[in-house]
Order: sequence, then C-alpha cells, then structure tokens
Amino acid sequence: MSTSALEKLMFTVGITDMVKQPAMSINKTITGMKQNATSGFDAIRGGMFGLAGAGIAVKTFMQPVYDVENALGEVRSLGVIESELKTLTKESLKFSVAYGASASDFIKSSYDIQSAIGGLNNGELAEFTKASNILAKGTKADAGTITSYMGTMYGIFSDQANAMGKSAWVNQLTGQTALAVKMFKTDGQQMSGAFTALGANAQASGVAINEQMAILGTLQSTMSGSEAGTKYRSFLDGVAGAQGKLGLSFTDSEGRLLPMLNIMDKLKGKFGNTFDEMEGLQLKQAFGSGEAVSLIKLLIGQTDGLADSMNKLGGVKGMKNAEIMAKSMVDPWQQFKAVTEAVRIGFGKALVPTINSLLQTMIGGLTVLTGWTQEFPHITKWVGLAVLAILAMSAATGMFSIVMGLGRTAMAAWGGGILLLKAIMWTGIAVLNVFRTAWFLLSIAMMLNPIGVIVFSVIALIAAVALLTDWWGQLYELFADTTFGAAIIQGFSNTWEVAKSLFSWLGEAWTKTTAMFSGGDFGTAFNDWSSTMLSGFKTLLNFIFPWWGKVTELFSVDNFGQGILDFFDTFKTKFDGVKNFFGMGDGGENSNGAYSALNSNLPGMVPQNLTSAPNFDFAFGSETANVAGFDSMRTSTENKDGLAKQIANAMGGGGTSFGDVHITAENGLSPEAMEEWSMLQGG
Repeated sequence: MSTSALEKLMFTVGITDMVKQPAMSINKTITGMKQNATSGFDAIRGGMFGLAGAGIAVKTFMQPVYDVENALGEVRSLGVIESELKTLTKESLKFSVAYGASASDFIKSSYDIQSAIGGLNNGELAEFTKASNILAKGTKADAGTITSYMGTMYGIFSDQANAMGKSAWVNQLTGQTALAVKMFKTDGQQMSGAFTALGANAQASGVAINEQMAILGTLQSTMSGSEAGTKYRSFLDGVAGAQGKLGLSFTDSEGRLLPMLNIMDKLKGKFGNTFDEMEGLQLKQAFGSGEAVSLIKLLIGQTDGLADSMNKLGGVKGMKNAEIMAKSMVDPWQQFKAVTEAVRIGFGKALVPTINSLLQTMIGGLTVLTGWTQEFPHITKWVGLAVLAILAMSAATGMFSIVMGLGRTAMAAWGGGILLLKAIMWTGIAVLNVFRTAWFLLSIAMMLNPIGVIVFSVIALIAAVALLTDWWGQLYELFADTTFGAAIIQGFSNTWEVAKSLFSWLGEAWTKTTAMFSGGDFGTAFNDWSSTMLSGFKTLLNFIFPWWGKVTELFSVDNFGQGILDFFDTFKTKFDGVKNFFGMGDGGENSNGAYSALNSNLPGMVPQNLTSAPNFDFAFGSETANVAGFDSMRTSTENKDGLAKQIANAMGGGGTSFGDVHITAENGLSPEAMEEWSMLQGG
C-alpha cells in the first residue's frame, strides 16, 4: 500500500471517528426525549384516569343520595316542613326495600299529592304517598296516574275522608280499589278514568263509594273505564225526571236517591228483565239519553252479582289487599338493587354535610380566583400564556411520539404485508397440491371406474388405429406374400364387396316395399318388390358357396401347412434384411455395410485388426448359434492390458510434461509497505 493510500485510509477512519460520537449523542438525545415523553404521558394518563375514576366512583356512590335530595327539594318547595320530609324519607327507604322500587321516585310522587290535597300533616303526606305507590304497584299502573286518582277521589269524598281521618280513609280507598281491580279484571288506570268521568254526581246524590265502585266495575266488563263513568253520569242526570214519566219513585222520603238495586227492582216490576223496542224508546224518553238506557239494560240482569260486589267492597277496612297484590309483583333483583341503594343513601346522607361543606369551600376559592382575574387582567394574561406554552410543548412532544409510533406501525404493517403475501403464496401452493392430489385420485378413479375403462379403451383404440395406419403398408405386404394371408385378404375383400351390395339391396328393398303400399298399382309394385328380393338372395348365395369352398380348401391339410410355412419364410426374409443392415449377415454384399461405415468414421476407436464383421449363424431349425465371431473381436492388447490401458496407449502413453513452473506476482508489497500493513493490523 502506498503512502497516499494510507493517508486516504487514515482520513476515512478519522472522519468516521469524528461523526460517530455526535451521531451517537444525537441518537441518545432523541431516545431520551422519546422515553421522557412516553413516561410523562403515562404519568399524566395515569393521574387523569385515577382522578376521573375517583370522581366517578364518588359520584356513582352518592348518586342515589343526590336523587333523593333533589326530590326532597321539589317537595320542600311546596312548603312542607322538615319533620314531614324526614318522615317521607324514612317511608321511601322502607318502601324501596320492601317492593324493590326507587326511593327518589317515591318522594317525587308525593309532590302531586301535596299539590292536590292541602293540609296534610302528622305523617299524612307519607301515608298518602305510600298508599298511592302500593296501589300503583299492585294494579300495574304508574305512580303519576294513581296519585292523580287519589287527588280526584279526595276531592269527591273529602267529607268522608275528613270524618274518618285522612290516613284511614286513604288506606280504605286503596284496599277497595285493589279489590275492585281484582274482581272486575280491570286496572288502576281504568278505575281512575271511570271516576274522573263520573265526577261528584253520585256523591252528591248520596251514593256510597262502595256502590259507585261496584257499578263502575261491573260496567267495565264490556267497556272502558271512562265510558262506564259517562254512562253512569247520564243515568244520574236523568233519574229525577224519569220518575214522573214512568210513574215510579226513585228517591226516599228525604229526597235522596235510592240504591241502584232498589231502582232496578222497580224497573223490573214495570218492564220485566228485558225490554222490547217500544219499552226501550220509552226508557230513553224518560231518562233523556241512550247511555242511561244502556246502563239499565246491562245492570238489570246482574243485580245479584252487583249486590255481592257492593257487600265485598263495603267490608274493606284497610289496604291489605293492595299490599298482597304489590308483594306478588316484586322482582328479587330489583329488590336487591333497591337495598344496595338504600345502604348508599344511608351512608351518603351522613356524608352529605361534609361533602357539601367541602364543595362550598372550593366554590368560594374559585369565586375569589374569578375576582382576581377581573382585578389583575395583565397577570391573568401572562398566566394564561404560560399555561398555553406548557400545553403547546406537551402537544409537540405528543406529536413526536405519534410520529415515532406511526413509523413503528408502518414497519409492523410492512412486516404484516410480507407475512400476508407469504401466507397467500403458501395457500396457493397448498391449493395446487390439493388440486394435483385430487387430479391423481380422479385419474385412479377413472381407471378403476367402468366409464374410465371405456374411455381408456377408446384412447387405446385410437392409438392402435393410428399405429396400424402408420404400419399398414408393411403389414399388408408381409401378410400378402403368403398363401394363407392372401387368402384371408381376398376373403375380406370379397366380403366387403358383398356387404356393400347387400346394403344397396336393403335400401332398394325398402324403397320397393314403401312403393307397394303407397296407393299406386299394387300388382306392378309387388312384381318389382319380388324381383328385388330374389336378386338380393341370389347375390348372397353366390357369395356363400364359392367362399365356403375357398375356406375348406384353405384349411385342408396340405394347403394349410404350406400356407403356414410360406408365412414364416416371408418373415425370415424380412428378418434377414434387418441382420444385413447391422452387419450380422452371412457375408453377402450388404452384410458389412453399416459396420464398415461406423469403422471408417471412427478411426482409432476400434481395433485395427477387425477387417470383417463376426459371423453369426441364425439359421432356422438350428438349436445352437455359432458365436465364434466374438473371438475375432478380441486383440492381443485387449487380452493383456484391458480397455482402459488401450485407450491410454492410443492417446500417447504417459502424462503431459510442462517443465519448470515459476509464479510471478505483479505489484507486490515492498518492505516499507509490509511494515505499515503490520502496524495497521496491530492497531
């Protein structure tokens, strides 16, 4: 290596040393920044998740408490005192645990009751709310519908409620309504609609509540609750005027309306259990509407059942029936959920003052901070900019992490694409292997299947025909040179000529036959047909008899044996021609032709003393062949040294000599260069 080359090498090494350290430093910096960004974002993410999780856990735990507090706030807005609210809260928890309902919904339903019924105190609001929710649960109605029903019923029967006591009255009303729903196969919503449509008309006429419920429940067997209330109201509106028109009295000595059973008995005495068209028209004119007549027609035949219903409803004193019905509809899972909520409400109500105090403190601090932002706008601006700068740096670091992640994702996607391509190739190879195996099995099945055998036979026949066509001339010549073969060929030729004549005769016979029945001259047609048939039979007989003689002559003892010998003589002649071509004949003029050509074209490769081909005697009838010709092919050299030695001698004897060998290397290293190289190798 020259000095200039060493300088280039040293320059390259120096450049490498100079660039390596800064590059490693840059790589280390980038790696550290990525690790710091990743750890920072992990910490932020962990902190945010922890903070959010804690907040969500506290909010979820306290949610039932907040719902109850919000519902109490709504009721509190109606002027309900705190003692009533505490009683209401206790009843809501008991109800939720017993029936698997929401305590907050229980409290919300009291808002409608307090709005509709004034002056509830000493726990009456809680009692009304409890009765309403139990009735709603037992009659498959919603709390809003039943609370509205309670308000309506209290408006109608307020005097009775005040006389009995509101709590006792509402419990009795709840029990009676539940029993009516059970007896008449209706529900709380329909009963509410019936009393809403009826209003206070029956109460004003002195009709008891149990009688009203029995009448409305009986009518609901064929109509809706609101329609039943409308018909009952029409009856009450027309009953006073109907007395004079019908000549009947429907009131007592004090002017109060008689019970419905008494009115029905009087109508039965005048018209009977049924009404004809004229009686119906008379009733309509008396009561003033068709709805009243419809009520009479429906109830007049059900007085016994109506009396029994009145007695049962009148015997109800509490809401036991409603509680039994509500208990039967409790879902255990809903009840378990309600119990857990009740526990959370119990703990939460104890924590609410502390949490509210903490929240108020935080709200106060943030309020002060809000005031500072108004008093010190410049400081607020710079603090905001600092926050934005920190967020921007975080965003840039996050973008860097995203770019790095996208790079890794791209590399992974590239690897996945390569793997997918390999999978596709493997799948293709597998499909090809399956196809090849299926094809192989199909081939075997075709070979073993009769249809496959037929197909293979057809292919073999086609191949045989092709080979026969190619070799037909030689076979025909070989076969025709013998007496036996000539006779067979002549027989086939004669047979073919006769066959053609017969086919022609069949066509002509068919034509003559159809002409005979075509409607022409039958006699002439029959004569033509007869001539044609006789001509065909004559041709057939002329062929058979001479042919039979030829066959018997061919297979006679002398001719058959001579024909066989002629055939084999011809075969021997053809085979002698093949022997002569390969130089294995008897020394004739063509016996050495092929061998001589080979000997002249390959000098030195054949022993020179082979002047003639060996003589092989393949005469037919000889049991042994003369193979003495093989001895003439062996030479004295071959006998002593073998074939390999002969070839070596033919090529000139021993090996090749090149003389002295000198190796000269161009541009070898000088001693100085060798020293420099040793120094470089040693470091």
